[in-house]
Amino acid sequence: MSVSGICTGSSSANPMEDGFYEALANWAKSEKENNPEALTVEAVDKIRRCWKCSQPILELSNLGLKTLPAEVIGDLTNLEELN
Repeated sequence: MSVSGICTGSSSANPMEDGFYEALANWAKSEKENNPEALTVEAVDKIRRCWKCSQPILELSNLGLKTLPAEVIGDLTNLEELN
């Protein structure tokens, strides 16, 4: 499986979203350590890259996620709908 970039190059990220992506990246790292089957390496990498670039969009269908809390999926869906 190849990992394609999801960065759009936009610099208009909302600072409020930065904390959300940081929390999501930290959750993903913890989940990967505690439950290796929960996330693919590609998913963790994409979440981190998305947060570090402060991108307000995550392409959910391309993340390779196996498990994700419902509230996180809801938040991500809401963010995608706003953009």
